[in-house]
Amino acid sequence: MQDLVTSQAHFKSIIESNSLYIDKTEFVYKIASSKEKFFLLNRPRRFGKSLFVNTLKSFYQGEKELFAGLDVYNQDWQWKEYPVIHLDYCAVVAESTESLDKSMGYALESVAREYDLQLETDTAPRMLKNLILKLYQKFDKKVVILIDEYDKPVFASLIDSYSYKFDFEKYERFQKALKSFYQILEELADHLEKVYLTGIIKFGSSSIFPESINLVELDQDPEFAELPGFTKAELDEYLTPYFSKLKAKYELTTREAKKAFKEHYLGYRFTEKDIKVYNPFAAARVLDFGSFDNHWFNSGSPRLLFHLIQREDFNITKFEDLKVEKSKLNPTSIKELTLIPFMYQTGYLTIKEISAEGLVKLDFPNFEVESNFLINLLDFMTDDKINRVDIYYLRNSLVKNDEQQFRKYLNSIIDDLKKVAINQSESVKEFYQQIFYLIAKALSSLYLKISSEVLNTKETVEFKVKTEDNHFLLSFHYGQKEEIFGQLKAESETEKDSTYISMSFDLQKRELVEVEIKN
Repeated sequence: MQDLVTSQAHFKSIIESNSLYIDKTEFVYKIASSKEKFFLLNRPRRFGKSLFVNTLKSFYQGEKELFAGLDVYNQDWQWKEYPVIHLDYCAVVAESTESLDKSMGYALESVAREYDLQLETDTAPRMLKNLILKLYQKFDKKVVILIDEYDKPVFASLIDSYSYKFDFEKYERFQKALKSFYQILEELADHLEKVYLTGIIKFGSSSIFPESINLVELDQDPEFAELPGFTKAELDEYLTPYFSKLKAKYELTTREAKKAFKEHYLGYRFTEKDIKVYNPFAAARVLDFGSFDNHWFNSGSPRLLFHLIQREDFNITKFEDLKVEKSKLNPTSIKELTLIPFMYQTGYLTIKEISAEGLVKLDFPNFEVESNFLINLLDFMTDDKINRVDIYYLRNSLVKNDEQQFRKYLNSIIDDLKKVAINQSESVKEFYQQIFYLIAKALSSLYLKISSEVLNTKETVEFKVKTEDNHFLLSFHYGQKEEIFGQLKAESETEKDSTYISMSFDLQKRELVEVEIKN
């Protein structure tokens, strides 16, 4: 069985070490054979963008032998060797426009050395122009430019790392500097074969790139819907043998392991094409390590998003039925990049449905993202005052149908909430509505085989919880107990043997008045 590579994005090394490579080269050929010259692909972090860039590099350097057995190998292609300028902006220092220019200059000098060329130390735009012309002259061929994480220097300039506030003045300085860099691509377009860029955040192409550049944005193109994630079909074809560790650790059959894997990690959709993909980094890590861990979520921090939720006064119960106009997902200016499009572009939300009118329903892509985002948001909104262990035992009490334990840990959570200072801009009721919503969502656990579905958040918070052996209907409310029981029965459509749990809350005292349980 071939090794799973999770720590590098180097196509040549993967092929030469006979490690597993899931074939995405049909998209290499689509780009190479296109009459268009400039391409941009935006996808969330750790989504295989760098590996695809590296695959393009080997392809344009004419390393045909590396592609034997892959889709592009049998295509009608002459396999010429092109000079390639490959820049990774993850390594670019962007503390100021001066350090940005120097860092980009160092990157260009490194490429020049690969081709035994020398560049005069100058501004980065002039060095880029000089490098393109020298490569074109040396090889008598057009130049390929590959830029990975093009947006990182700009985004780094936008966010203050201490206050999490947007610094638009600094951003505009960086924007101007980068626009002069990309102006060279327009000026020397006749010397270029292809230009391919990747990034996470879309700033609006006109904000950085010259308007005359016809930049093909692939992120919503249905033909590129499967790039670069893993589809369910690819999982079945390539990765089935790698489920052995998960099966052994959790004592599951192949079918059960794949079901749990799908519930944890499948769900990203980027285009009108109704196809969902796995994050390749998360999928490979889980199978390689043999554990249902939160590899993608732990590779970054959503704290900026939490600050945006706070600043925009966004009511988090809206995540239950979140719909936006399609155009709102890709704002034309960074100043229009509000919470929801930002969450979508960074991978915390994804497309669930698209109506004929262009209305997009968004949701969390999968259990890993939803459960971790919401439990960390609960920590943020409560200043880490709630003990997460109490959430675990609250779940466990429902699994065991232990009424005494349920009351104990629910009261412990409510007591912890008294320690939280409520923001002056929100009412006590609004605060607790959102906290009760987060507690309801936090009850879901694949490990304890328990799921929670929110039914209503308008006045009360009503939700349905299913364990392997029991069904529960729960309500956090403010005194109307009998009405709630009747409403839950009418709305739920569940089996008759459900247990009804009514949790009456006093907003003034910020404490539970009564917990009543009926079978």
